[in-house]
Amino acid sequence: IREALDMQTGRLTLGCVPTVASSVLPSILSAYQRDFPGIAITLRELSATDLVQAVIRQDVEFGIGPAVPWAGDVAFQPIATDPIWALVPVRDLADGATAISFAALSRLPLLMYAPSAALRAQLEGEFAARGLRADIRCETLHAGTLVALARAGLGVAILPKVSLPARPGRNLRAVPIVEPRFERSLGLVKLRGQSLSPAASRLANMIAAQIGQGTDQLS
Repeated sequence: IREALDMQTGRLTLGCVPTVASSVLPSILSAYQRDFPGIAITLRELSATDLVQAVIRQDVEFGIGPAVPWAGDVAFQPIATDPIWALVPVRDLADGATAISFAALSRLPLLMYAPSAALRAQLEGEFAARGLRADIRCETLHAGTLVALARAGLGVAILPKVSLPARPGRNLRAVPIVEPRFERSLGLVKLRGQSLSPAASRLANMIAAQIGQGTDQLS
């Protein structure tokens, strides 16, 4: 009974990284608002680094984003694996190529997220582990900018598959990064030991059901 009453009215604030906030999250929030119209939702779109800080300061009740290894006060519960792809000019791909390696990427001009994005550090770590250097030409905050720069012929955009445009363009091809397969883990970010409110817990479970792959209940 108490939980049912808590779901009638209230307010919750969540944080989310741009790649998820601009792709799968809007339809989930819309469904949540239809089911629970008395709950007012505030969404804050944040980089992975800023998301962790917002959780620590309790500016948001929870967040959805990638794992950040240095976030000691924050718990991360995986809900999905997010493949990382490259948006490559057709001229730079071998005939019939369906993927691209880190070695091949190291020979091309790259368009990447800014250092505040967790994916940037993960990507640079993969290059360094192979003794390779990334030729970074542009750094941006949003996937849409990476796509626009790639369409202008300025380089290879590296971004999560969820952020790829439905129609990359006549001169571009989207391919997965391999050797090894490159991906990131997305999940629920909250304070370690924290219990979510009923309203936040319900929303977190809806997000996990939509983008997760056989995940446990989030609480």
